[in-house]
Amino acid sequence: GALNLTRDIVYSKMASMVKGAASLADSSSKKVAKLSDMTELDCALLDAWMPGHERTTTLLMGHIVTNTNSVPHLGDAYGYNLTYNAMASQKGNALHRHPSIEIFVNLDAPFEFAYGKHGQHKVTLQVGDAIAVPAGVTHSYKNVMDGHPSQPGRILTVLPGRPSITWDDGVVARARKMGAKCSDTGILIPEGALGSEALAALAQMEQSPTAEIDATEEDGKAYVVRHDSGSELRLESDDGWLELSWLHLNRGQVAELDPRVETVAVVIYGSVCCGENLQALDAVKQPSFFSAAEDSLVLLIKSSLPHDMDFFFGEPRRGQKRLREAPAGLAS
Repeated sequence: GALNLTRDIVYSKMASMVKGAASLADSSSKKVAKLSDMTELDCALLDAWMPGHERTTTLLMGHIVTNTNSVPHLGDAYGYNLTYNAMASQKGNALHRHPSIEIFVNLDAPFEFAYGKHGQHKVTLQVGDAIAVPAGVTHSYKNVMDGHPSQPGRILTVLPGRPSITWDDGVVARARKMGAKCSDTGILIPEGALGSEALAALAQMEQSPTAEIDATEEDGKAYVVRHDSGSELRLESDDGWLELSWLHLNRGQVAELDPRVETVAVVIYGSVCCGENLQALDAVKQPSFFSAAEDSLVLLIKSSLPHDMDFFFGEPRRGQKRLREAPAGLAS
């Protein structure tokens, strides 16, 4: 009799075949972090002690600013600190600035970003969009999702180099009033003795205050890259480069990645196989390919940066950022 092959069966068989072949091609440094296995830390950031800023933090690579004791899910860093933050609607972080550029990507909710010396300018980004805030520019974010208060919205943060921060005036004092134990610069003080790695992280965090740079409302428009714009975000400095791109995959589509390039991928939505099946907000380090079980959006973070994190990614060469058209298959 005739074979009754549905589209689901065909795509399942394709993914299985690719998964089997991938075991030969996968990098030995490949590492997967699934959302269901990730640890969400309460009050891992200084301002999370304050009303209106409550949120959890998940560390994927590097360190959490103001926190020396967290263990990253993806192992050794590629020269940047990578985290998820989850919070209820209308909550977010406090105004602050960094000596390095900071990049945010909305994972599953719209977020409003405030910037300028008093956070007076605002821009809203949708799921998958990115914003690259220059070093020295004061900023914050807030989940503006319309939904049940118990439903969190998540945001991804990329901070190259040292995990240091300068909080806006009054943040450290307010956090201390709420019970946070911290240094005068806002670094949380853990209980017990610090190990050698924690001491090294502490030394990188304790920095002189970052000089503040004002920003106009027009400046903020240049910080934003929409996930469906057909562009990549590439930043370069004397210490190396960092690039964000968006892989739009149709159901059944397969994309290969260059194993020589240091890459972290995050599934924004959909379902893909990279040798393991990944769902929304799962992350993988050094994938060699993706095969889509359904229409999917995958964020790719590629870089070439010093792994010791002992640098500041300040004013990139050739301007604050460089946008370029994505190669075929990387944008819808």
